[in-house]
Amino acid sequence: MPEKAKPLATPEDYVATFEGFKPGQAVLEDLAARFHDRHVYKPGGVEGQRETERRAAQKEVIEFILARIGQQIGGGDEN
Repeated sequence: MPEKAKPLATPEDYVATFEGFKPGQAVLEDLAARFHDRHVYKPGGVEGQRETERRAAQKEVIEFILARIGQQIGGGDEN
């Protein structure tokens, strides 16, 4: 049975980077504003669907970071 891979970064690493380091706080705020705190849905047929999926994936990355540092994820508007 394969050995379970160890995470590359711990939650403490995320906290130190995004909460304990002033420039990291600004970077997280910028990332959240660009990729989390916005509408995910984009109308427009197949191209709209692709853009919606791209935005959802971007939002998921920010949610992962917020979860690792223990911040509450807001109920962002999906539509």
